[in-house]
Amino acid sequence: MKLSEIAGYKNNPHYQAANTIFKNPPEDAGPLAKYTGEYQRSDQLAIWEKHMTDNGFHHLGTGDYGSVYEKEGYPWVFKIMKDDPGFMYYMKYSKENQNNPNVPRVRGDFIKINETTFVIRIEKLSPMSNTFFNNEFNNIVPIMRMFSKREMEDLDQDYQEILLRFKDKFPGVFKIIYDMAKTHYLLDISSRNMMMRGDVPVITDPVFE
Repeated sequence: MKLSEIAGYKNNPHYQAANTIFKNPPEDAGPLAKYTGEYQRSDQLAIWEKHMTDNGFHHLGTGDYGSVYEKEGYPWVFKIMKDDPGFMYYMKYSKENQNNPNVPRVRGDFIKINETTFVIRIEKLSPMSNTFFNNEFNNIVPIMRMFSKREMEDLDQDYQEILLRFKDKFPGVFKIIYDMAKTHYLLDISSRNMMMRGDVPVITDPVFE
């Protein structure tokens, strides 16, 4: 089955499947929900993964709040997310800052499945190696977290100098961190939420609530 825009039309079978799977509450809770008395987001994401892989999509990964898929020949990946306002905030920020090479390229708007579930299309990126992250970012992460709670002038001189060197080398990354630090979300910078566009690091999901 050829992929048409998952978000485009409410008669699209993938949209219809998502609307059913992510209902709140779902029409069919399934055996795990009957056992626990709850219907967890992870259960819905697992059912969605089966739907997508059964229909020719490749599952790239699942986190606490969503999962990502690609299909051969299509230039974008699709991320579905549930109960993830931090990621939605960052995607809106990314769309408004597409001139920053360190934000992901985003296509179109969010596709609303229901009040808590959305789909978005993002450029295909490559994993960031642990070596690259450790060489360029690992030592700066504790200072980033400290920076998120203080202004630059409130940091020790040594930390200020480290941050300024980092800003000179990765001005786009520094701007993202600075802007996210001013929100009410918590910073989360690690190799799990950074990827690569060629040799350019891209921050994919830097905050959580």
